[in-house]
Amino acid sequence: MKHHYVMFLLCALLTAAPAQADPAPTLQLVESVPLESSWDTAALNTPEVWVALFDGAERTIDMAQFYLAHVPGHALDPVLAALRKAASRGVKVRILAEKGMADESEDTLQDLGSHPNITWAWFDISHKTDGIIHAKYMVIDSTIVFLGSQNFDWRALEHIHEIGIRIAEPSVAMAFQVLFDLDWLAMTEDRWEHSKTLPDKDHDGLPDSRDPAPDDPLCKPARGPVICPVFAPPSLLPKGLTPSLEALLSLLSGAKKSIDIQVMTYDLRDGDHETWTILDKALRTAAGRGIEIRMNIADWSLKAPRIDHLKSLQQVKNIHVRINSIPDWSGGYLPYARVDHSKYMVVDSRIGWVGTSNWGKGYFDSVRAVEVYFDDPATVKQLAALFELGWDGPYGFDLEVDRDYPLRKHD
Repeated sequence: MKHHYVMFLLCALLTAAPAQADPAPTLQLVESVPLESSWDTAALNTPEVWVALFDGAERTIDMAQFYLAHVPGHALDPVLAALRKAASRGVKVRILAEKGMADESEDTLQDLGSHPNITWAWFDISHKTDGIIHAKYMVIDSTIVFLGSQNFDWRALEHIHEIGIRIAEPSVAMAFQVLFDLDWLAMTEDRWEHSKTLPDKDHDGLPDSRDPAPDDPLCKPARGPVICPVFAPPSLLPKGLTPSLEALLSLLSGAKKSIDIQVMTYDLRDGDHETWTILDKALRTAAGRGIEIRMNIADWSLKAPRIDHLKSLQQVKNIHVRINSIPDWSGGYLPYARVDHSKYMVVDSRIGWVGTSNWGKGYFDSVRAVEVYFDDPATVKQLAALFELGWDGPYGFDLEVDRDYPLRKHD
């Protein structure tokens, strides 16, 4: 009964005007739900939002993606058609894609690159940080940004649970634009200017020449909700942009009542024999202050040693860990699918966090990743309702510390 009530509440909360409607809210949560699942809510649908973003573009579309995977006849068809259509009307399209995923992406990129006004480049920071690009974001006309857990992959639109967010706030979008432009320059011309300092009187990482509000710090606007973009790795950020881990630790330490966390994996490994404890200590410290912490983790973390890290947390007072497992598709096994891939957090029912990172060392100190946190009440309420749906839904179970779990094939 509780599940049906939450479903009703969520549908009511997430009913929204289509993307690009006039006027559109500054923040809009965007969801992908697996076929044959009970997650089919009234949230904005990912491919429809992407199509609307491309259809509304007037000058530029810049995309940074972990990989691009298209199978004709599936959900990326209209998205790719909209992207080509935008290019045909003169919109300049640039795509950065992880070089390590070339086998997955090259056919799609080569096809797109054959169209006028679409250019692409491999993203490779392995010689700088031993990392990759795990970010998944799009910047439209330097004024609207989309980011989230959704890879540019047909499976992400049909067989994976994903959460993203569309942000129509020029200052926030410009932060992503500045980062994309720096990465594009590094990848196409080998010019690494991430540490270059330009006039920036509000010290928010946006050069005054490109800052829509040069006197208004990015994360402390004079009006409207706080919407703060944060990024990784810190070694490849312009001065003034906030590192993701710094912001995450601040939110955890500042919690007053509750922390709800949804990520695919939680991993404390740092090399073969070391343990990375920064986030683990922050969670234990918050729990020791009486903060109620709920962690809903995908079954990809049932593998050792991840499962051991979670079992250890499960034994801490005020920390509650559940595992979610989405059933296989009736059409047969699909690799890298049928999983809750979303990455978000709600603190005190007041602050929301949506991003592209799993919780592990590399995602914060060597990988290009992007996140955003915000205090917009309506959007946080929607995100909290989504968490409750997953927490109380049919795919979750409490993690038992004395039980051995069979591994499920995902790849």
